[in-house]
Amino acid sequence: MTNDKPLRQMCESEGVRLIWGIELICMLVESGRLPATHAREIILDINKINPKYITVSIVEKALLRLGLG
Repeated sequence: MTNDKPLRQMCESEGVRLIWGIELICMLVESGRLPATHAREIILDINKINPKYITVSIVEKALLRLGLG
């Protein structure tokens, strides 16, 4: 799991399967390991800390995926 684009490119060129950090949060909710309301708070906090890369669009897609949108 990484959000670092250069590292992702290198891993992808080597055939390494990757997931984004927000995707992992969604997977935890979908597997019943994390409450959706807690995931929402985490995703919004990540957006506040790093809005340049974790954009409103990414947040909206994640919240829709979790049924919170």
